[in-house]
Amino acid sequence: MININFKEVIKKLRPVTWNYKDDEKKQTYIGYIAEDLFKEDAFKYVVSLDSDGIPNGISYESLSIYALEGLKVAYEEIEKLKNKIDELEKR
Repeated sequence: MININFKEVIKKLRPVTWNYKDDEKKQTYIGYIAEDLFKEDAFKYVVSLDSDGIPNGISYESLSIYALEGLKVAYEEIEKLKNKIDELEKR
């Protein structure tokens, strides 16, 4: 089992936008910087490295696991809070 606090880890994600210099369409992209994610040990599962060990890519498919696990934690907390509210309202 992986020991990651997914709820806390996804709070650290900071999306960026960029344009490729040679893109004639000047399309804007959104994503994360592999070097930034690599600094966080919890993201080692989603960052790919080049032959020199330098971060050079992100597996966005794998990154979705973090979001889903974070959602599960949040839903569990919401359920607990709803139950607590119900208890308080009954008093």
